[in-house]
Amino acid sequence: AFGVTFAIGNNINEYGHMVLFKPLLDQLNDALKGNSFTEQESVFISEGERVFETSFSPICKDNNVIGVSVISREITELSYYTRLGKSKFRELQVLNTLSSKIAQANTVDEMFEECTRIVRESLAPARCWFMFLDKKTGVLCRHRSSHCDPDDSTQIIIRMDRGITSWVAKHGISKFVPDTSVDPDYFEVDIETRSELCVPIIVSDKVYGVINLEASTVNAFASEDEQLLKTIANHIASSIERINLFEKTERTSREMSALYKTALVTSNELDSNVLVDRLYEQILEFFKPDTFLLALYDHKTHEMELLMADATGNKLPELTNKQLTIKETGLMTWVMKTRQTLITQELRVDKLPEVAIYDEKANNGSWLGTWLVGRDHLLGAISMQTHKANAFDEDHKQLLVSMAGQVAIALENARLFEAEKQRIKELAAISTLSLAMREARDRKELLSILLDELAKTVQADAIALVTKDSITHQQLIEIAAGKWALTSNNSIPDELIISDSVWKSTSPVMINDVSSDDQLSTSTWMKGIDSIIGLPLSLQGETIGILWLGRKESFSDEEIRILTALADIAASAIRRTTLNDQTTRQLQQLASLHDIDLAITGSSDIKVTLDFLLGSALTQLEMDGAMTLMDAH
Repeated sequence: AFGVTFAIGNNINEYGHMVLFKPLLDQLNDALKGNSFTEQESVFISEGERVFETSFSPICKDNNVIGVSVISREITELSYYTRLGKSKFRELQVLNTLSSKIAQANTVDEMFEECTRIVRESLAPARCWFMFLDKKTGVLCRHRSSHCDPDDSTQIIIRMDRGITSWVAKHGISKFVPDTSVDPDYFEVDIETRSELCVPIIVSDKVYGVINLEASTVNAFASEDEQLLKTIANHIASSIERINLFEKTERTSREMSALYKTALVTSNELDSNVLVDRLYEQILEFFKPDTFLLALYDHKTHEMELLMADATGNKLPELTNKQLTIKETGLMTWVMKTRQTLITQELRVDKLPEVAIYDEKANNGSWLGTWLVGRDHLLGAISMQTHKANAFDEDHKQLLVSMAGQVAIALENARLFEAEKQRIKELAAISTLSLAMREARDRKELLSILLDELAKTVQADAIALVTKDSITHQQLIEIAAGKWALTSNNSIPDELIISDSVWKSTSPVMINDVSSDDQLSTSTWMKGIDSIIGLPLSLQGETIGILWLGRKESFSDEEIRILTALADIAASAIRRTTLNDQTTRQLQQLASLHDIDLAITGSSDIKVTLDFLLGSALTQLEMDGAMTLMDAH
């Protein structure tokens, strides 16, 4: 047995010095001491790579063990296949668990977290790292699932020019290092690492990342471990492709849905405010920005009007509808002027255009913006920002450009519709005022109609017409209505007196916040009134009066345009009525003089003549009394 010839009758204990016999002899001596066994038992003995199975059965007489029958055979090949079977069984168990878990993962992060847990449980390394290759920076970054301590947020980044993981990522083949102290490619990250096993994760024929196992002992991993890790890497690669395909399909579906919804909104809505709100709903759903801005460019003033300013789902009233200079809008100005879509992954890191930044460098994160162009001219720009780096990609960029094209056309249509609607409103107001004033028989009636119609047009709480005395040049309230009704035929208060330079101007005087004016805020005239506007009634360069209107709400640009147009019509009507009154009075005076002439020449009674003269004077001069003094002689 075992290459040794035994002589019958020899004491087998003489062979106790042989290493192979020692386990067997111990078992036999124990058995021969008494009834320590009654059935066949086996002992497995290894010699290098060879394995032997030695079975011994009891020889009994009168229920006493008097000897042992020993049979030994070599089972090296059988042992190998047994180990191989156990290894394969373990591999199948691990892969079955892995397949089940990663099939349920909806994201790459979820999949890596499950894989990290399974690899740690099955291979029990000291450290298990999943690292992905950052294509932009060309470095390996440790995935967050590799942190053993949940509170450890330290990011490990490895350059591609050093270390086992970099070598594997660069060459795309696995590498086992039994002893890290003698491997020239090893780069020490953890002083306790003595052996390392690293395999690549290859997705679509390109290295996506690596799985790296480290142990605190030399030669800690076997070939079966390497094969299992390769199989796990292949499963991970397939899962990544599946998840990427699913995410791409889902994203394409969301993009198509977003474009479809945007098309519905832009084709059915002509109110620009509603249109912008609907657009923001789509932006918020798909891009999830922390800040969203939409600005329109004014070609006359070369300023930008923020049509919408929103942060984390809340509108910013201090910015909404605010006029900003070109310098204040920063990156939005750049995309508008260059007509290029700009995407930055990290505002503090990426090289930005040399423009004045509107509070964009103050915060880190991603920024995405594009321009809005109408049929033949620039409309404005859209921008969004998140506090998270690398939040936007080329797909986001293309989607925003597509949405911006739809929105630009819709905004232009909405503005044209609103302009036409405003024009119709102005014409209606002009027509109504013209018809109403046409019925006036004199200046007093005309002014009364004018004030009523203007107050109705803009829902004014107070209105007054201020004119100048032709002799004293004192500013007087000729007629007033609303809260100022009791001030008719009175002098205007000092706080509303207009300087000569402003009086001669044809531009409206606008005060949107009365409380900000030291004089007006304390005036009894301004009680219950927060905004006033003064409209010059000018005709051929001459101002014949100022129309003052007041109310709680401020006056919009559209209302100012309507009031300015109505003021021009009112000035012409007042001048025409004034000339008509003067002509009528002159005709009446001529008729009266003619009657007086007839009375004087046709009457011989002086008393009758004088009575007629006094009556005509009272009528023509609108006096309350008259008398004639004559010399008695």
